[in-house]
Amino acid sequence: MKSIITFVSALIAMLFICVNLSGDSVDFIHITLEKSKAGASSILTEKDKPAGYYGADKAFDGSSGTAWCEGKKDDGTGEYIYSEFKPFKTWGFAILNGFGGYRHLYLKNNRVKDFKLTLYTADGKTRIIKDKFKDNACGKALAGGKLTPEEFCQEEVPDYEKNKNKYSKCVADKNNECLIDEYDGGGQVFLLDAPVRVKKLKLEILSVYKGSKYSDTCISEIRLLKNAQTYDE
Repeated sequence: MKSIITFVSALIAMLFICVNLSGDSVDFIHITLEKSKAGASSILTEKDKPAGYYGADKAFDGSSGTAWCEGKKDDGTGEYIYSEFKPFKTWGFAILNGFGGYRHLYLKNNRVKDFKLTLYTADGKTRIIKDKFKDNACGKALAGGKLTPEEFCQEEVPDYEKNKNKYSKCVADKNNECLIDEYDGGGQVFLLDAPVRVKKLKLEILSVYKGSKYSDTCISEIRLLKNAQTYDE
């Protein structure tokens, strides 16, 4: 059974994670809206999962392994997720589309293809951005991109030449990661042409990439971006 639900929590808490965007000379910081007021038009419910397991707050909790999944019987076109928070000057957004944590789950579920992002600014105006996610945008935690999965696992399993099963499992697990990582990327970054002080955002699904097994459309993480070289919010 799938139902409409809204998640409300009290105060805003922000988790600061440093990131350097590839190809840009400016450092940005991920701002996780961990305790914002979050809600959605619908959420997925499953008999073997607790209520709220796929709730809107899961897209703002700082974890790639959780996700908001819409709850309609179709592909979820027209469904939306939103977050309200203390007005914050943002330079853009970092979003991990789909069900993250593991690549095989990412591919089994629908991912958002085309979307509409509405920004509600502190001065009462709105700004609408329509864009498209690239697909297969999973990232891995590999020491800032300095290591390959094989090199990473050689360090994790020092006796890898003898312990081939453990080494092979390590490589397979690392290749299966689907993270929005502060060093290696993952997800997708959308930069604004100029910073905007925002108090609410709403992301609507316009079309999807089809999952190999499930028709539920999911989003794992939505984060604001702050210029690390400035201190104003």
